[in-house]
Parts: sequence; C-alpha cells; structure tokens
Amino acid sequence: MGQSAAAKRPKPSAAAFAAAGEDRLSALPDDVLVVILLRLDTAAAVRTSAVSRRWRRVWALLPELRFPNGADPRLVASALASHEAAISYLGVEAVDAALESVEACLAVAAGRLSGRVIFQNRVSGGNAGGDGKEETGDLGSFELPCFESATTVSLDLGFLGLAMPLAGVFARLTDLSLSQQLLKRFQALLSLQISLFYPKDIGSFQYAMEELTKLPCLTSLAIMIRRNGHTFGASLFHVLRMCSDIRNLVVLLLDLEEPFMCPSGCVCGHSMDWNTEGLTLNFLQEVAIDMEGTDHQVAVVKRLFTWAVVLKRMQITFHPSLSECKVRELRQMLSSFSGPETRVEFYMYHTSGTMKFDRKRYLLGP
Repeated sequence: MGQSAAAKRPKPSAAAFAAAGEDRLSALPDDVLVVILLRLDTAAAVRTSAVSRRWRRVWALLPELRFPNGADPRLVASALASHEAAISYLGVEAVDAALESVEACLAVAAGRLSGRVIFQNRVSGGNAGGDGKEETGDLGSFELPCFESATTVSLDLGFLGLAMPLAGVFARLTDLSLSQQLLKRFQALLSLQISLFYPKDIGSFQYAMEELTKLPCLTSLAIMIRRNGHTFGASLFHVLRMCSDIRNLVVLLLDLEEPFMCPSGCVCGHSMDWNTEGLTLNFLQEVAIDMEGTDHQVAVVKRLFTWAVVLKRMQITFHPSLSECKVRELRQMLSSFSGPETRVEFYMYHTSGTMKFDRKRYLLGP
C-alpha cells in the first residue's frame, strides 16, 4: 500500500527545484551538458551562455557546430574564434552571403577544423536578374584557405568565385566537393565530386571548364551535371583527360525532367574533339551513368566503352519517361558497344505519384 502511494506521488518539477534554489541540471558534468547541447543548433547552444556563469563556456566545448537557416558567416566566424574544443564537424547554411564574410569565416574554420566542413551559400530568388553579375559569376573570388586537418570539404558558394591555395597541404583530405568552382591543386586526395551547373544560356561561360587545368591523382570521380539541355561530352572528356588513372566513375544528371533544349548556334556544337580524339583510361573498371536516351548521351556511352580498355562493369540507368520500346532499342544498341569482358547492367528509376522520380532503381532483366 505504501509502495503504491509512493509510485503515485508526483515527482518534483523543475520549477519546484528552482524555487528551492536547487539547479540539478547545472550540477551535471561538462561532458553530459555537451551531449544535451548537441541536440540544439549552435546558435541556440550559444544562447545558453546567458543562463548562468556555469553555462557560459559549455557551448565552446561542442565538437560539432551547426549553423542552419541563413546563418551570418560573420557571426559564425566570431563563434569559431571563441570556441575552445577540436571541431570534428562544421555545417553552415548561409543565404546571399557577401564574399568578405564567407572568406573570413572559412579562414577561421581552416585553423580549427579536424574533420568535416560543409558550407552552403544559397542564392535567394531575389538575386536572379539584377545587373547580370550573378549569371556570369562575376561577384569576386577569394583564395580558399588550406584545411590542413580536414577530412571532408564540401563547398557550394553560390555565385562567388574560388581559387585554390598556392601553398599548404590538405594532408588528411579524402573527399572534396565543389559546386561550380575552379579546381587547381590538391594533394592526398582519393575521391572527388564535381558539380557542373550549366546556365540556360551558356554564352562565354562554356562549361565552367576554361580554368580547370589540373586534377590530383584520383581513384574515384563523381560528376553531377545540371545541364539545362546542353551537351556535356566535351566537359566530361576534358575532366577525364586530367585524371586518366581513375578506377570508378559516376555521371549523374540532375535535371532529367526539364524540357529545355540547347539553342541552335550554342557553343556546345563548337567543341566536338571529344568525339574524335583518343583517350585511354587504363584503370577504369566501373562506370555508372544516367540516360534519357538522347543521341548525344548514346555517343558519350559509346566513347566510354572505347576509352575504358579494362572496363568490367557498366551501370546504365534510364529515365522513367522512356517508353518500353525505346528502352529495348537503347539496351540492344548500348549492349553492342561492350566487349565480352564487360558486364552491362540496365536500371530504371521508379516514378512517384507526383510524376517526379526518386533515386530508387530496379534492375531490368535480360
């Protein structure tokens, strides 16, 4: 009876403890408080420093820092400068951030980071148009600081330009992802993801390839292409020519649903060397590529079979809008390009009720 009454007795509330002058939460050790603050975004964690003197520096011990939803890079830089512990992860989601603030933030982060950094500078809809500088990427550029202890660097700087550091070694870097940026020199790099976002009107932009002149020794390469109807064979050839030792290649098209077509007279038609020049990829063993079934894409796949002299596996994924008849035609044609030593697998994306496709695939039988 006594035990039943004790079980039903309400536990003292936090307000009761506060009224009694007892702060049990603040009495917890630092490592426990850090676990609690890791459940908050970093800006909210920083605000806990106003609770009491006990909480003033707890946030500075966090190993992971997250600044979502339009964070100001200047405030991020200030927080990084005040931080005390080693940082294993830094995530920043800025919007329309100015070049100077992004440069300052990354400069501070480079000296504090010992793990992953993911920095995104999203472009709001209000920036479209204007004086046209956004479309050409003429918003200035800065030199990327050397992240000597970072293992992963992922940067999407919007329309800001970027130049690689002329000094320093990315000694621990194993994964680099740059969106629409210029790559020049890296060391100790095994895999790379390049994002090519073609504007609808290429003009002088011309694949954003002109200053991409050197790539490191890679084993894996992923190229994500938002092509807006433009052809991409020349860009692919240009990149592969600089990293001919790769063993794995993924070519992912991001805008398969857009009906936009490359206009007549576009610069795409002026760079046809990729379709005739020789290229030998002596180590490439696995390739995965998306396809809508255009003549240009068929030509690209055919060239890949020619360039990859030791190719063991080719995965081709079709867009779900293709008819069954077209898929059969493409499978027969593409299979004829391969030799007996290459296994060719054909996939197709599932479609959803909203007429958009997700990334789930299913294997097409023989």
